[in-house]
Amino acid sequence: MTLTNVTVTDNSADIGGGINNDNTLTLNSSTLQFNSARTQEGGLDNWSGTATLTNSQVMQNDAPTGGGIFERAGEVTLSSTRVKENSPNNCAPLDSIAGCTG
Repeated sequence: MTLTNVTVTDNSADIGGGINNDNTLTLNSSTLQFNSARTQEGGLDNWSGTATLTNSQVMQNDAPTGGGIFERAGEVTLSSTRVKENSPNNCAPLDSIAGCTG
């Protein structure tokens, strides 16, 4: 799936409130914001696929773990993308996504 110039906002689910990816995801100039999950992964849950985020934002998402992006398997690549102000953390597990802290 490729999303360009879109906003994924105000969604909720048990897992992967914004986007739940298990294949190939490309976000270009897009925003994941104000999404929530009841158990884990508020903004983006990358199950086993490849996710590439370019000139995008992942912010103010909420979940018990992996508030912004949760990397289970596969690969997440950030290019000129801001991941910030997610609760309780921006990316999980810690150090699983290059360029993402907290």
